[in-house]
Amino acid sequence: RINFYVKADSSWKTFQELVADAKKHPDKYSYATSGVGGLHHATMMVASKRAGFSMNHVPYKGGAETLAALAGGHVDVAMASPNEAFALVEGGRVRPLATASIQRSPTEPNTPTLKELGYDVYIENQKGFVFPKDTPKPVVQHLHDSLRKVFDDPQFKASAEKLKLELSYLGPEDFRKAIKAMFIQIGESVK
Repeated sequence: RINFYVKADSSWKTFQELVADAKKHPDKYSYATSGVGGLHHATMMVASKRAGFSMNHVPYKGGAETLAALAGGHVDVAMASPNEAFALVEGGRVRPLATASIQRSPTEPNTPTLKELGYDVYIENQKGFVFPKDTPKPVVQHLHDSLRKVFDDPQFKASAEKLKLELSYLGPEDFRKAIKAMFIQIGESVK
């Protein structure tokens, strides 16, 4: 998941307010990500292009620095994952405005998706395996079945829960579709 965070005392209470203000004041505000060209940066590029606003990008070396910059008031928005921001959200220092995922976060259930808000944006911080297209189907199926078995293991799920990592599983065809959709969105945003 990739979420849009602001300081707890930000005047923006919703993502729509952020968009409206940023449209009125192009390039007045800044946003932090964990680096140039990464998925968090790409998410803001897609969202800002599709919503029609512009902000200044301030890249950092990782999620901790990104969120520290937001909490310290050095940037107006930070792009981060819920597990990265969990302690700051729980401590009341930052709050989420929206998620670029297809579904709401279980750790932040009141945070709407961009799609719910009317923005055609879906970018997910997914991990997966890809193979050459001529990989024999039995090999792909065997790897899928093995990975699914690990994914469904209660110990694996308990470890992920301790780390506040959100898990979801896509089979080969759904994963291919999701990657293609994200590729198209990101490609359109850099044209």
